[in-house]
Amino acid sequence: MADETTKGPSAEEIVDNLAAELGVENEKVPQSDKSGDDMMAGLGGIFDVPGGAKKKKKKTPAEKAEAAEKAEAAKPKKAKKAKSPEMAGLEGLLTPSKDAADVDLSSSPGDYLSDGDLGDYTPKQKNPMVLVLVGIIVLLLVAVVVIVGTTTDKLDDVVRVVQGDYREYKLAEKRRIEEDHLAAQMDALDRFGNLLITGNPWHALIRLNGEIQYGQTSGGEWRELRLGVSTVFQNLKVKELQKLEVSAPGHQTQVYEVREGMWQAAQGTMDFQYALTANLLPASDRDYQEFNNRMGADLDNEYYGVINITTMPAGAKVIFNNHPLLDKDGKELLTPVSFERNWVRNEAGKLEEQLARVDTPPDRGHKIQVQMPGDESMPKYLASIDRRMWKCEWKDDAAIKKLGAKATVQHQCDYKWSLELDLNGLKRYIDAREAEEQRIIEQQKSLQAESPTPAGEQG
Repeated sequence: MADETTKGPSAEEIVDNLAAELGVENEKVPQSDKSGDDMMAGLGGIFDVPGGAKKKKKKTPAEKAEAAEKAEAAKPKKAKKAKSPEMAGLEGLLTPSKDAADVDLSSSPGDYLSDGDLGDYTPKQKNPMVLVLVGIIVLLLVAVVVIVGTTTDKLDDVVRVVQGDYREYKLAEKRRIEEDHLAAQMDALDRFGNLLITGNPWHALIRLNGEIQYGQTSGGEWRELRLGVSTVFQNLKVKELQKLEVSAPGHQTQVYEVREGMWQAAQGTMDFQYALTANLLPASDRDYQEFNNRMGADLDNEYYGVINITTMPAGAKVIFNNHPLLDKDGKELLTPVSFERNWVRNEAGKLEEQLARVDTPPDRGHKIQVQMPGDESMPKYLASIDRRMWKCEWKDDAAIKKLGAKATVQHQCDYKWSLELDLNGLKRYIDAREAEEQRIIEQQKSLQAESPTPAGEQG
């Protein structure tokens, strides 16, 4: 049996020495759930052998330092994760190295990098040939557009020649150009039209744009244009407003307007027409009754009136029903004149009285002619006094009471017919009308000369 004084190292000491050699002397020994006094329990954290808690031997400071160095050297290093080039660059910018000195930001000349900070770096310059090539391409595109636009018509002409309809196409194109030219001229020129007017009562006076209009008879005399079956006003300007005033005794005056858009073009011509109906309303119920009775047949009564004629200049000769106007002494009367009877010489040379009758046969009235003696330059005037044209001037109440019970509504009237004739104005009207007619004739000749030639007459 060996001596107790010569005992070897204990198991605990052997484990501590072995842990120090392996560099794990400071590692924490995992605790086992199992309890027991197994002497190998202390080796559980090293050899994965479960074991119980053991009591560690205290080490000297020198031993602890040596053991720490060995543990650090034996500790495995973690593998670093591969970094992308971008992240590496950012890390180099944002994370200063351990050896880098602190940067003094206060010494920076500005907030941005200067050209000097770039060092020897030179930015890449654009190649000027690229701009030249782009310009050449643009010019080529423009040239192609121009060439295509100018040669398209020629190519079409070649196609028409091949198809055999080139000549017909050119003739049609020529006609189109001529027609467009004529249409443009027509739009620039005045257009004229004929206005047809009818209505009631007949022989109502018509004023066109405020002026009385006249027409010439076959005998060379001039008479007023009045309302009838169809009264025509010729060569009126279509583009201008035409205003017509229609008036008659015992009726309300009416005004009508004809505007450019109201005219109708005659088919196949350059003429325009417009038809107007003017029906005047009675001025009052009393006037309506008197007019209807006057136009009716009254075999029991005769009605007479007074005729007043004034001319400018004065001194005109008046011919009443184809006889010179004479007084009871046979002396010729000149304007101004007012009469209710005329003295006419019969075949025996005696003077006979003729009264100015109101109720003449329908559509057959008194004939009035006015002429300026000794002056052939003055126009001759003609008028017809129809029973519709007399004006009823109502008598006062005292005069009506004296008429008696058998008096008719016509007996309550003093009938008058008045004429104020400006012979100088009539002459100016005729001169202006003839000049306008001549101008229209010349204009029509010019248009006919420039009108397109029919296709069948072209060579």
